[in-house]
Amino acid sequence: MNLFSINVILLSIGVMHEDLQLFLDTNLPESSKKRRKIKLGVGDQKIGAAIQESMGFTCETGGPVAEIHRGVFLFIMHHKPFLWCRKVKGEV
Repeated sequence: MNLFSINVILLSIGVMHEDLQLFLDTNLPESSKKRRKIKLGVGDQKIGAAIQESMGFTCETGGPVAEIHRGVFLFIMHHKPFLWCRKVKGEV
């Protein structure tokens, strides 16, 4: 099993892997004052709770987040359909 598979499994059960924590630390502000103002949109409540507990970011999982996910998915399907086709066939 590769590292990508392990990260996906951990995310699916709501555990924040160190790679995700490193990504968020690298790309979001460090000061606690700015962190309180940031609201992350995540697709799953469990991982949102894990992020909020360990890093202090407010996470939203409701309607607007789902709409953004749908929009990104439709964009990929319309503009880059070959990405989705390879993924479905198991070639990626």
